Amino acid sequence: MRSKIKNKALGILLAPVMVLALLTAFPAASAVTPITPEMPVNPFSDVFGSDWFIDAVIYVFDKDLMVGVSDDLFEPGEDLSRAMTVTILYRHAGEPDVSDLGNPFDDVAENTWYTDAVKWAYANEIVMGYGGGVFGANDHVTKEQLAVLIYRTQQSSGEIPMDILMDYEHSDWNDISDWAKSAVTKLTMQGVFRDIPGSAFDPQAPATRAEVASMLHRYLSAVE
Repeated sequence: MRSKIKNKALGILLAPVMVLALLTAFPAASAVTPITPEMPVNPFSDVFGSDWFIDAVIYVFDKDLMVGVSDDLFEPGEDLSRAMTVTILYRHAGEPDVSDLGNPFDDVAENTWYTDAVKWAYANEIVMGYGGGVFGANDHVTKEQLAVLIYRTQQSSGEIPMDILMDYEHSDWNDISDWAKSAVTKLTMQGVFRDIPGSAFDPQAPATRAEVASMLHRYLSAVE
């Protein structure tokens, strides 16, 4: 009887030690480092989870390609100027030094926030201007102009996405300017426009900030 009582007492004394050993061997789940990478945060109060462009906006913001018009507003429906569009492409290129490059445009002053971007884009045959030394920095960029700028950027950088869509033609194909058709065709095949709603391309319409973000997202994420 004494032996049984002694063994029972010993078991009671050892129980906490065994529990502590188990806890040490298997740490709580909260202490385990998560393997899921942290997702970028949406800082804009005018971009919602249900918007077709939310992933694109977060992508270009996270990559420091586009910023908001203020700390918490993106203004997705606003137009984008030609100067701003070229600046975004220049940012993607890493803003290389252009101190040895000339300025071919009479309407682009020295030391503006977009001068270096325009010099870079011209030197890399991404922009040609309207002719006569005119760039039109403050003009809105149309969707067909944007397509040409992205296509030329691909050719200059060598970052060319694979073709994923075949035999697709926009419903307003005949409205696209002849000088833009090859670029629009190629970017369509690459799926650059696939997130933008509707079957029409609307080539002469100004490209909105949301549409620019979407095209850049599809293009750049495909070549990462």
